[in-house]
Amino acid sequence: MFHPHPHLRRVTIGQAIFLSPITVTAMVIAIPSLQEFVLEDAYLGRKWDRRVGGEEIIQSVQHLDKDHPHRIRVATVVDCQARLERVEGGDRADI
Repeated sequence: MFHPHPHLRRVTIGQAIFLSPITVTAMVIAIPSLQEFVLEDAYLGRKWDRRVGGEEIIQSVQHLDKDHPHRIRVATVVDCQARLERVEGGDRADI
């Protein structure tokens, strides 16, 4: 079971593989004090699969109305970033 720290403001997950957007969404909703949740080079599957992006995160709450507080919170708190560029495959598959 996940017990969040009541004063936790920022979480950064970097270089993660097999990261579920639903898990990210659940953590954001479960930690009311959270102001920023950064996913840096996080992948849905293996390293050469797609990165977790904002569209996957929003899809995990698409069943909620656009004005629902959880959907708004997830959309504003989660920040998906690509720090390292993959030269072969993944980011630049045409090379």
